[in-house]
Amino acid sequence: MINENILNFDLKKYVSNFNQIRLAGNLPYNLSSPIIDWCTKNIFLIKDMHFMFQKEFAYRCAGNENSKSYGKLSVICNYLFEVEILKEVDRSFFVPMPKVDSCFVKFVPRKKTVNFEELNFLKKILNLLFNSKRKKISKPLLKIFEAKDLENLNIDLDMRPDQLSSKKFLELTKLMKKYG
Repeated sequence: MINENILNFDLKKYVSNFNQIRLAGNLPYNLSSPIIDWCTKNIFLIKDMHFMFQKEFAYRCAGNENSKSYGKLSVICNYLFEVEILKEVDRSFFVPMPKVDSCFVKFVPRKKTVNFEELNFLKKILNLLFNSKRKKISKPLLKIFEAKDLENLNIDLDMRPDQLSSKKFLELTKLMKKYG
């Protein structure tokens, strides 16, 4: 067991003696996104992760298209991890009692290696589309892609970003990679 600030911890030095590591913690809720980002960068060293998160954040990690909680974080988490909410934890179980409920969440890496170039393209697509979450995807996509390429992907341009599946985001990522 290691009791350190995960954001400053060099996992590569520690894991060199082991195959992969399991991470678990009741994390500061204000650091949830930076910690997920840190885990993404160290994914090849991680066997699995079990974290307590604020309930809304947990559902954003596990979100699927057409749900209120679906967004950039959902797509990235679902691209990299199998995400499972194991247990909702009511605020009354904590002393002192916080103002929010929590969830205990399990993350298992989908891949042992991550194409970080592809991940960066995915983040660009997500930023492009989710910056106008309630608008149709046609306008931003047609600024960078040709209509025939989007038709080949069978993407309905009248959709909103939160209606696109993670699979469609990955197809757009591959297309963006092709465009350069």
